[in-house]
Amino acid sequence: MRIETNRAWTVAELLAAVDGADPATVLVFGKTLKADVKGVCWCGCGGATGGRFVPGHDSKFHSLAKQVARGLAVMPEFVSDEAEADFMKWHDAEVPVFEAREAAKAVTDAAKAKAKAKADKPVVTVGPLVMVKPIVKLDKDSAKYKELVAMVAANSK
Repeated sequence: MRIETNRAWTVAELLAAVDGADPATVLVFGKTLKADVKGVCWCGCGGATGGRFVPGHDSKFHSLAKQVARGLAVMPEFVSDEAEADFMKWHDAEVPVFEAREAAKAVTDAAKAKAKAKADKPVVTVGPLVMVKPIVKLDKDSAKYKELVAMVAANSK
């Protein structure tokens, strides 16, 4: 025996429904799908549904709305004005998110390009590279001191 759950039952009604039933009768609780309530899936697949979408097609429909907002897909044909309104709600919500993401990406790309250009500049050195030796205290009268002074004087000309 099937007991429909899409209506409220009182205990008295439930007892009256099962009164006189064979003790071996199995009770099954479930909803009745009404054939006259069926509609067409809003995603455009043509599937019959008791609501707006065939199971799983709502995410496909809303994903398509986001893709259209990003310019990755074309606007579909709609089965009803309500379907178009739902689609545009998701589309219009994605547009500012996508534009903000693109603007942030442009700023990041510009910063990376500037850093790369700066890193690619050649290092310019002025004059010859000079090795510096540790300072050694020399006596002004020593031959080594006089030799170093002569070498510096010769290089400075």
